[in-house]
Amino acid sequence: MMKKIVTAILAVICLLSVAACSQTNEANTEKRETIKMGVIPTDDNADVSAMYEPVAEYLEKETGMNVELFLANDYTAVIEAMKNDKIDIARLGAFSYILAADQTKVEPLVAEISKKTGDKFYTSLLITQNDSSIKSVKDLKGKTVAFVDPASSSGNLVPRKWLLDNEIDPDKDLKEVIYSGGHDASVLAVENNKVDAAFVAVNIYEDMKQKEMTKNTVILGESEKIPTQPIVARSALDAETIEKIRTAFIEMDKNAPEILDSFKEAQGFTSVEDNEYDGLRELAKLLNLDLSKME
Repeated sequence: MMKKIVTAILAVICLLSVAACSQTNEANTEKRETIKMGVIPTDDNADVSAMYEPVAEYLEKETGMNVELFLANDYTAVIEAMKNDKIDIARLGAFSYILAADQTKVEPLVAEISKKTGDKFYTSLLITQNDSSIKSVKDLKGKTVAFVDPASSSGNLVPRKWLLDNEIDPDKDLKEVIYSGGHDASVLAVENNKVDAAFVAVNIYEDMKQKEMTKNTVILGESEKIPTQPIVARSALDAETIEKIRTAFIEMDKNAPEILDSFKEAQGFTSVEDNEYDGLRELAKLLNLDLSKME
């Protein structure tokens, strides 16, 4: 009789343990009926709501959940909103993703596939005039070089590492550094002999080349790969929701290719892992960058 009582007690304890584990697992993830997506204004001040409403409608159709847009002023506001559980997913820049991952629990779902490279990476190009005596990055000492903007990945940060890797200190060894304000402006500065060389994003240069705006320039080299912008999610979201959103983005090029216009340079999306941004993390350390002021 005592043995049966003990057995019954143990059975009740096991059931309670299972229930407790189930409650713990549910507490660790959040299954949502409504997903909030963080977006920021674009450089051309386009109507962000108009741009992303089709994206929200597409995600609703593909995931079966309501999708609301959270309009923010900048990446910092998006990261703060994600830290405080105000938004669930967001489109971030590469450096702002690194900052977000350092400050809160997020994970990259997908990365954009560049229209120009057909990959989830793009590159910076070193260009000069066709008849220039500069034949490689090593020949830039004592030259006037155009960069784009201090916060530009392909127009300044990656090129600076490229120079340092070739024993050229951009702050000491160049005759003059000019920030043009735009990749197209840097290309034109080389084209019109205003500078000796420039570092520009591959997609911008290729666009200008197709328009026959690069007749007097030549490519001298190409940088290491630079990760494209990711779509990220709060890690607290349940695995099923995360997978639905990831799949929706990956299949966007097949299910609703017209919506890709909202992402400018993207021809689609593909899966991405956190460690694919380690190169930029190393770059940030090397250049002692304040990521809170990036992008």
